[in-house]
Amino acid sequence: MPWTIDGEAMKVRHTAPRLGEHNRNIVVDLLKRSEDTYHELVVQGVLAQAPA
Repeated sequence: MPWTIDGEAMKVRHTAPRLGEHNRNIVVDLLKRSEDTYHELVVQGVLAQAPA
């Protein structure tokens, strides 16, 4: 049974984010860390990169 609001079925507008899809944006843009720091975290296995 689909979800409904006021009797209308809801539609999926976006797919779920992929693993690591927003990591770079969060680390570099939001947390204001350098690209080098981001890449170091990826190399160390702390963060995943979005699959190609």
